[in-house]
Amino acid sequence: MVAEALELIDAPDDRVLSLIRLSGRGRESGVLIEIHYFQIWTIRDGRMRKFEYFRHRADALEAAGLASKERLPRTEPTSDV
Repeated sequence: MVAEALELIDAPDDRVLSLIRLSGRGRESGVLIEIHYFQIWTIRDGRMRKFEYFRHRADALEAAGLASKERLPRTEPTSDV
């Protein structure tokens, strides 16, 4: 399985909202799978302290305190993510 951050959005309270693509192939079947989901990462003292997972963008935006914003600040993911 390979996880790739497709989108990173700065959120209040030391958090980052990310869109993640998880992909891979079945070991025996060879069937390709691809799953998209959202995470909110809480960072304290330079360390990851909490992960929250969401299936829907609207739910993740609301939980991150960004649901009411029309335009969101976006950050391009880096290879370090």
